[in-house]
Amino acid sequence: MAQRTVQSYVQRGILDAKSEGEGVNKTLYISIDSLNTLRAQRIAEGKIDESAPQYAHDESTADFAAVVQNLAARMAAEAARAAALEQRLDSQNAPSHLCGKTLNENGKSTSKRKKKPDAYVRS
Repeated sequence: MAQRTVQSYVQRGILDAKSEGEGVNKTLYISIDSLNTLRAQRIAEGKIDESAPQYAHDESTADFAAVVQNLAARMAAEAARAAALEQRLDSQNAPSHLCGKTLNENGKSTSKRKKKPDAYVRS
């Protein structure tokens, strides 16, 4: 359905809607019940086929929404738990005996600091 058609139906009272915003930012939230009523009316008038998709808000839709909300909450909790475990693991694996040192190709540690010469020469 075209946007202008929907706006016309809302203005004529055929569809129930709540509006939000003004001007180009205006958004219409159309009632599902009014859409289903319009669909039934158009089927009765023979303007659309009964095999046209129906967007009904029934119990299965509500159940699906609850499942999605539950899944999203569980995923957020698991993500927070994983982040905490990762932070804990990083803090435990920080090798304090290698602070300031790196490993060379042979796996032996080498200091990052420059070694001072044994004797200073004045010139």
